[in-house]
Amino acid sequence: MRTKSNSLCSRCAAINFNHYLFHEFEKPYELGTFDQIWSSAACCPFCRLVVAFLNVENISGSKSLLLDNILAWKNSIVSLDYDGASSYAYSNELDLKVGTKGGLAKLARVLTVKAKGGRILSLIHYLANKEMAEHKLFFGRRIDVQQVDWKLVQSWLTLCTKAHGRMCSRRGQAASRLPHDRFRVIDVEKGIIVIPTRLIKYFALSYVWGEPLMDQTMPRLKRANTFRDRNGSRSAILPKGLPATIEDAMTIVRRVGFPQQIKYLWVDALCIVQDDEKDRNIQVHNMDAIFSCAYVTIAVGSGLHANAGIPGVSIGRALGDQHIETVKGFDLAIPLPKYHAIQNNACLKWNERAWTLQEKLLSKRLLLFTDDQMYFKCSNAVWCEDTVSEVPRLSEDIRRRAGKIWVVVGRSHTEVFSDPFRWAPDRRINQEPRLTDRVYHFFRHYDQPIKLRDNKRERVLEFLPRYRSIVNEYSRRFVTERRDALSAVDGLLKSLDSFQDLEPFAFAGIPQRYFQQALLWQPRAGSDCYCGAARDENVPTWSWARWTFGEGCRWYPQDFDFSPVADGSYYLEWPLYMDKYNRENLMGFQMYAVVKGCSKAVRISPDPRTRLARKAEITIPSKSVVQSYVDQVRCVLFFRAKLVSFRVGAPIRSRRRPADQDQCMWFKCIDKEDECIGEVLTTGRVTHWLRRHSADFVLLSWGRRFIHPALPIPSKYIPQEIIYGTNGESTTTAEDRSKWIIGNVMLVKWDSRAHVVATRLALGKIINTAIDQQQVRERDIYLA
Repeated sequence: MRTKSNSLCSRCAAINFNHYLFHEFEKPYELGTFDQIWSSAACCPFCRLVVAFLNVENISGSKSLLLDNILAWKNSIVSLDYDGASSYAYSNELDLKVGTKGGLAKLARVLTVKAKGGRILSLIHYLANKEMAEHKLFFGRRIDVQQVDWKLVQSWLTLCTKAHGRMCSRRGQAASRLPHDRFRVIDVEKGIIVIPTRLIKYFALSYVWGEPLMDQTMPRLKRANTFRDRNGSRSAILPKGLPATIEDAMTIVRRVGFPQQIKYLWVDALCIVQDDEKDRNIQVHNMDAIFSCAYVTIAVGSGLHANAGIPGVSIGRALGDQHIETVKGFDLAIPLPKYHAIQNNACLKWNERAWTLQEKLLSKRLLLFTDDQMYFKCSNAVWCEDTVSEVPRLSEDIRRRAGKIWVVVGRSHTEVFSDPFRWAPDRRINQEPRLTDRVYHFFRHYDQPIKLRDNKRERVLEFLPRYRSIVNEYSRRFVTERRDALSAVDGLLKSLDSFQDLEPFAFAGIPQRYFQQALLWQPRAGSDCYCGAARDENVPTWSWARWTFGEGCRWYPQDFDFSPVADGSYYLEWPLYMDKYNRENLMGFQMYAVVKGCSKAVRISPDPRTRLARKAEITIPSKSVVQSYVDQVRCVLFFRAKLVSFRVGAPIRSRRRPADQDQCMWFKCIDKEDECIGEVLTTGRVTHWLRRHSADFVLLSWGRRFIHPALPIPSKYIPQEIIYGTNGESTTTAEDRSKWIIGNVMLVKWDSRAHVVATRLALGKIINTAIDQQQVRERDIYLA
């Protein structure tokens, strides 16, 4: 919305906008205090921009604000999450830099407002109202709050096809599992639901049902609605009164798909026979294939339910006001949120739904509609409505993606294989660069040595960070049907597993080779967490998929501390004294999984260096109580372990008010003398239950370092070490905390019927000396 242009105040009138929209400030320009700017905003258009979207509550009135600028192309850099520590390497930085080779793009700057000595508070960009079309790259772009620019969407798809080619068209690993005999799509042109007889291009809709909030019943495809057409294929007529979001998605297909001869749309409610359990199960377990094969996924980021409509199609963008002001002839505006700011933000209802995570990550192209603006993401680029960032070609720099891809020079053209915004397992696997490419890189970037690629080592090293990133994000999302808790992320886990060439994720979402480490997940302290009721779940309690988290689950670094070895395998980085302690105390330790439907138990190695045996020669227990748990949760762990009993004491950090029953807090583990021996992360509900029951801890593994380094461990439990002097005399001193050996323990609750099967209540850490000094019991543990 344009506001009336008024006279600039004396401070703003002195700014040379014609210079600083294209050149760097010699030093930040002092705009004055916030109070001064606020008082001038009534008449000064630039002051209005400065204060338009500042959080007034967090700024002192006497705080001085500074005006500076940054290169505009750098403001469009996007990194893809879910690659752990290497996420920053998968970005569009080098591609954007290609656009700075000519024209005004290399000079374009974005104005920044920041507090004196503080961080950037606001951005202001130029809408390039004076420049020709070829000189608008990296400047802002005016958008229509009520309607998306259909020509812009079509140009995005055209540019993606032309500049990225097969890189963005290539189907992912899951494509081979597309259920062709049951795969239905809506023929938007004819208004019917059909099963295609050939390979087709189609759009897929990712949205939120939210049926309880709708003023109508969600239409569903049912067996009674299907019929056989003239060709003998199963078809169905579209029901009347479709929700607004589905109607809008069909409009998008007409406006964007029809010009490219694409007329099909996949919508779960209308393309899966909802009252056919077999059809539903097949489609649900292959949902990853459906979205990875889609030409474009239409993602509805805003709206609480399916009848809310799609912003920019049938309804306006509630937050799409750019607040444009004309200053000295330049149209300036507040940039709308970038893709990296909203891709996981809970402000989008779409980001709270469990199913949408794999729909987002596995899609080749994503058209995301929000209340701010529209975004486009493909395998190689991220674009948005309010900024011109469509670079016409990809970088040919050998450093692209921090050395993780290579340039392949063909006979007549150059191709870059990388797919940085593709889900990691679906990226193009490339060979090492040719000698000529490496020589060229050396002379051009002699101070940046090339990083050669070891595919085997890199894949293993990246597996755990990716697994953690996915579970961290997924576990904070909401799934309506608890029975789908694993199905909604099954596709991502399967593709990750296939990429790694590891054992299947048959164990409730826990990878077999790193089972001992992945078992040490924790809820986030301060957030809510509770275990789902057994009657509603088909997942064991030792899996994160059984629990509902307020802010997701996580792993602490000391539980996932891996480093590479020469043979390409990976192991926990134990010191020599730690390795010896493990050999002496975990000799012969084995864990088995009793899986429903398997005649033999599966051995799970506690050590990732150990070669895995798929089946183990142990007898599956015949105890009815154990078998009932196997039937219910599908997988029960069996192992012989040390069992110790301690108590849970006071919270480690005192609170002024009592915690909620399901809020997670760190508590002290204490011995009989009420002395601290460790820590456990659990809830008020569990500690209340422990007032009437003993606290039994199962020792799972040994590790290092407490989560709270200053935990007050009494001197009698502090390990001692012997130091020999130069004269041969020895002295005993307290061992450094970094060398302490810590037991990873699970607080369990026993089955009330036979005291045979245990379930997880919480996870903690106890110093080994306290465990060694207690009368330790060893027994068979069935963990369900």
